[in-house]
Amino acid sequence: MRQLCLALAVVCLASIAAAMSTCKTLDLEVAKRKRIEAIRGQILSKLRMAKEPEPEEDEQEENIPESIISLYNSTVETTTDQQSELVPASQQQEEEEYFGKEMHKFDMTHWISNATNEKKRLFFDVSKMKQSIKNYKLLTQAKLRLRVKDPAIQRGMTQRLEIYKILGSSAEYLDFYDIF
Repeated sequence: MRQLCLALAVVCLASIAAAMSTCKTLDLEVAKRKRIEAIRGQILSKLRMAKEPEPEEDEQEENIPESIISLYNSTVETTTDQQSELVPASQQQEEEEYFGKEMHKFDMTHWISNATNEKKRLFFDVSKMKQSIKNYKLLTQAKLRLRVKDPAIQRGMTQRLEIYKILGSSAEYLDFYDIF
């Protein structure tokens, strides 16, 4: 009798403990797909569209301007760079990556090459950049990406790229990059 009561008590406690477990496992892929669908819905809502437009199937090739191809290629490079980076380590990083990113291409105004010390200076007009970005006051971060058509850097060698902000006759050092 005592064993029967003990067994009954164990069964009752086990059923209560099982009923108290409300934790669900989190499937990150499902959460990611739901987030993508939510963003897709927001975009369609913003464009006042009920569904995604059907792709047009033209057999004729269209001539795409070189600037658009270049912008597309740089966007693809950026996304592959971002995918190769590690998962954000902190909550602040995740919040920064939540906001949308835009890619803009700006041509340099002119450049100066100094043969004596092998320095080259590239100039960009920041005021034209501000004019071409609609809400430049919302801009919080910018990244410089250079495409070198004919690289003269030997394999295994590095070159230092320094970035300065020039105002009149003075220059303010901003940052540097090592180019491999």
